[in-house]
Amino acid sequence: MNVIFTEHLLSVMIAIPFLGIAIIACVQDQEWIRRVALGSTMGDAVLSLVLLKEFDFSMQGMQFVERLAWMPTFNIQYAVGVDGISLLLVLLTTLLCPFCVLCSWNAITTRVRSFMAMILLVEGAMIVVFTALDLFLFFMLWEVTMIPMYFMIILWGGPQRIAAGIKFVLYSLSGSLILLLAILGLYVEGGRTFDILVLAEQTYSPDAQFWIFLAFFLAFAIKLPMLPFHTWLPDAHSEAPTAGSVILAGVLLKMGGYGFLRFCLPMFPEASVTFAPFILWLSVAGILYGGYMALAQSDLKKLVAYSSISHMGFVTLGIFVFNNHGIQGAILQMVNHGLRPALSFWPLVNCMTGPIAGRFKITVAYRNPCPGLWRSFVSFPWPHLDCRERATLLENFWFWSEHPLKVILWFCCPWEELFWLQRICSGCCNESFWVNPKAPPFPN
Repeated sequence: MNVIFTEHLLSVMIAIPFLGIAIIACVQDQEWIRRVALGSTMGDAVLSLVLLKEFDFSMQGMQFVERLAWMPTFNIQYAVGVDGISLLLVLLTTLLCPFCVLCSWNAITTRVRSFMAMILLVEGAMIVVFTALDLFLFFMLWEVTMIPMYFMIILWGGPQRIAAGIKFVLYSLSGSLILLLAILGLYVEGGRTFDILVLAEQTYSPDAQFWIFLAFFLAFAIKLPMLPFHTWLPDAHSEAPTAGSVILAGVLLKMGGYGFLRFCLPMFPEASVTFAPFILWLSVAGILYGGYMALAQSDLKKLVAYSSISHMGFVTLGIFVFNNHGIQGAILQMVNHGLRPALSFWPLVNCMTGPIAGRFKITVAYRNPCPGLWRSFVSFPWPHLDCRERATLLENFWFWSEHPLKVILWFCCPWEELFWLQRICSGCCNESFWVNPKAPPFPN
């Protein structure tokens, strides 16, 4: 392959969504707007596969590194690169965005240009977040990801979209302010540079590690989200349009886990060990709380939101056990969980249309709630992904070895998925207990 193209592959992938936005701004026909958005996202998906093919798995460290001076006075530069962690998250981002365009093809009929531009904007910003090697660049694009999600919620969301959008922004801005303080502290303590690779090689005092780690932890815990910073997610997820829900649960939540792996562990090892017991207990509490709340939901989107809280608990659990198996399991969990929202919502896009599409109140008021859902669900491998991710995580958690909670989690977690599938597709014997009288009728 052309060496020049390979050297600038990441920049090309970043530029394609913004180029698509520029083209969309000049196109009037709504059908062509959708085609341009789909072509842009598909182009990035193809290039991400090229990135995967050209990536050398035998090498350690960053690859495809590009650097360009931006603000030399403050040692700020445009610097991007990928390693094994960011490669998988870039792949996840570029593979989910074409699905978001497709599931919005007929569902979004108003402000089509703006909606497709929001998808492209969040895609380009997330690619930069996962590849940035400069803290200033990382923070700027971290903030950009919030803007399209906010407008997706308040302009194309459900009945409570305004409240959900405001709550999403307030939590995001709070986390961003804490993240900014952490970055400024790291800039001062690390020799007045924003270069992530240089900062990772510095040695920090115990006090500096404690406070900077705490700020990074709070910022990433809000984004993940961890218990008790989770309350924005169910509202934002349930009120967002289907494409927004897929982006939110599929990719945006992974920014928190990526932050733990990129900043907290390599830069602040002593503080990570100090905070680890507290984080592990929060993770276990989030797993149990999210799973319990998911079983009580009659709204599919809220069910996915609460289950996401539970699944992200496995991510932090794997990261802070400080071994290769746990970290590999956490990364696998992030990738698998990123695929699950798209695969979970696909049957709804296929089977349902109109105002109910994408929300789907679970009810058994009808003996045959939604014929065809069995066929749609079994045609996608999401149950197999879920079993594999939990098996990988729980099997490698050495600290569970003598704890009875391991057995409880091992046997209880798969039943959450089977219980949900049974409620949707077959109903329940005790109909009076599960009927939701406020649910809209299912289409014939």
